[in-house]
Amino acid sequence: MSKEEILNLIEEIEPDKEGNGYIECSQATDYLDHGQYKRIVAALKQNVELQRKNEELTTKLEVAEAQAMES
Repeated sequence: MSKEEILNLIEEIEPDKEGNGYIECSQATDYLDHGQYKRIVAALKQNVELQRKNEELTTKLEVAEAQAMES
């Protein structure tokens, strides 16, 4: 799942007034309590942050490799 897809998913899933949420499964809806829902959203956000850091490190590595090749 790409970073953009995860961000779209976070925007798409909104908790109800009590802070509970649900995930639509093709044949049934699985209701989640507030704690489960918060953990899922936190995991998605963490995944996005890790992907961002990975992209930064990959870019730095590519630059370092290019500089080493030039030397």
